[in-house]
Amino acid sequence: MSLAEGNSSGAAAVKWKRLFRVLLVLAVLVLIGVSVGAVLSPWLPVLVLLTPFAAQVTALALLAVVLGLVLGMRRWVLVPAALAVWQGALLVPFLWPAAPAPAPVSGQPLHVLSLNLWLTNPAPQETVDYLLQSGADVIATVETDPGWRQRLKALESTYPYHVYCGVYRCGAALFSKLPFTSSYVGPAGDDLPIVVSATIDWQGKPLTLTSLQILNPRIGLGRGFQAEQGASLTRALANFTGDAVMMGDFNSVPWGPLQRQLRAGTPFDNRGRLAFTWPSWAPAIFRIPIDQIFVAGGLAIRNYRAGPAAGSDHLPVLADIYRTSP
Repeated sequence: MSLAEGNSSGAAAVKWKRLFRVLLVLAVLVLIGVSVGAVLSPWLPVLVLLTPFAAQVTALALLAVVLGLVLGMRRWVLVPAALAVWQGALLVPFLWPAAPAPAPVSGQPLHVLSLNLWLTNPAPQETVDYLLQSGADVIATVETDPGWRQRLKALESTYPYHVYCGVYRCGAALFSKLPFTSSYVGPAGDDLPIVVSATIDWQGKPLTLTSLQILNPRIGLGRGFQAEQGASLTRALANFTGDAVMMGDFNSVPWGPLQRQLRAGTPFDNRGRLAFTWPSWAPAIFRIPIDQIFVAGGLAIRNYRAGPAAGSDHLPVLADIYRTSP
């Protein structure tokens, strides 16, 4: 190679390096914009669509740190490193229990399962077969339209106790191996969302089970319809007493404003657990945890996890419920 050719090759390498640096800086600026936008979502409802991506921003910011070091941007990498710490901190309360040690539990667990069946599920029989083989004691479903009700009759021999929501555009349902002592279908309080609730006698004490679906944030996006449902649910549950399990598709993430408000204003909690459930066909790092199981009262959750893909665009969420006192 001649000297001229060597100089030309070196100049081209420098240009490419500069280009990659510029692109990396722009990518990090986008990640910062997403993060700041999520913070502003309580005041600008349209930005609520940015709140689910803390895990993805964390992963991409860490990747930016690595690429920045490779490109010789040693001081600049402090920016994506700080971003990774900021967004990663949002996940920490849901990766580990808030208490220093898990609460002691007693008795045998109640196995619960929550699943959004998906109205346009292309493999409904696969979903029904999965539910039958799940081993759950209680199953909560949403998007349980009349077609699904017909298919789910196959569950009745295993889950003889069930209640459906017959209200327009409400698809919540509960299936149980244990008998219901009472049930309720209707608004959580004086407004939406519509819930399906039932009480069972479990280990000598009443336990309330609830299935619900919070409105998709894209519906009434600019007017904050989802936030209104969250506020209504929080008001309805503010003075709840007793033991309860609340399951469903919350169409929001645990660190977002809706669930923060719910935890702060009610006895229900979902910290210390995280399961990335939607969309089911995406790799785990690209899924978001919008399906939740909350508990209230003297209950603790163990073995919280996402189940396998079973036809729906959501993965099921499963958990073992224990009492924290005899």
